[in-house]
Amino acid sequence: MIVVRLMGGVGNQMFQYAAGRALALRLEAPLRLDLSSFPDERGREFALGSLPLCAEVVTSAELECFPPVAAAPSGGRAARMLRRIACRVRGARRSGGPLRFREPHFHYASAFERLTGDVYLDGYWQSERYFAAASSTVAKELTLAEPQDARNAELAARILSSDSVSVHVRRGDYVHDPTLAGLYAELSPDWYRRAALMAASGLAAPEFFVFSDDPDWVRGHLDFGHPLTVVDHNAGAPLADMRLMSLCGRHVIANSSFSWWGAWLDRRPGAVVLAPAKWFGPRRARRRIDDLYPATWRRT
Repeated sequence: MIVVRLMGGVGNQMFQYAAGRALALRLEAPLRLDLSSFPDERGREFALGSLPLCAEVVTSAELECFPPVAAAPSGGRAARMLRRIACRVRGARRSGGPLRFREPHFHYASAFERLTGDVYLDGYWQSERYFAAASSTVAKELTLAEPQDARNAELAARILSSDSVSVHVRRGDYVHDPTLAGLYAELSPDWYRRAALMAASGLAAPEFFVFSDDPDWVRGHLDFGHPLTVVDHNAGAPLADMRLMSLCGRHVIANSSFSWWGAWLDRRPGAVVLAPAKWFGPRRARRRIDDLYPATWRRT
């Protein structure tokens, strides 16, 4: 049995599900979802219930099978983390007993590949490398199924019949929540204009579809010199926006796991994705982020 803890917003939950699903497939084990983090301190809820997931909610009896996290050994913080993870992985391979595997750092943890037996996953797992081997399954299960409402169906048809470019603008809590100040890079209108023109390069008649939690800011600050539609009618239905994003032919994403998935779910060969090279602000500037980007994406 694989249990994965879901937490955070829509994009974070997708990363967690994807990692858990890939591990469950590799080990031929059932997947369980731990939803005990919801609602969280920011009022976020489990957001994937309308998707065709292949998992059930874990029971309290199943959770009791997993031992508590062991105390960290002495030494530097990084060394303690690595030794703790290595110890847990080795112990699981020896005994075959359940273990809790906590993500040791932001970049890809190769110890994930050596997990066996019953595993509880606790982390964010923000790298395609955790689920690349199961990408087709993950994409199918994290794509909102039809039918759509009439307005979204009409917009989807427009997107598919045009030289469409999706643009995601994340502001909201990044800008207005003081607890997040300095955690994420703030992307300027100039950055969006530059990235949008790069993404549209070579298109005969590009049409931009902009998705944002601050549509008024978009209308007041962004002009790409081509037709632009601000998609703002899916309030409270983020998966509907994500599906529309994935239908666009090219993508400009924000430093946001939500738009990461909007672009990644476009599984057509040769999809063009422009992503910010600077993902984090000064408080997280030392994080290694190379594993965050799929190999074919362009950073600017």
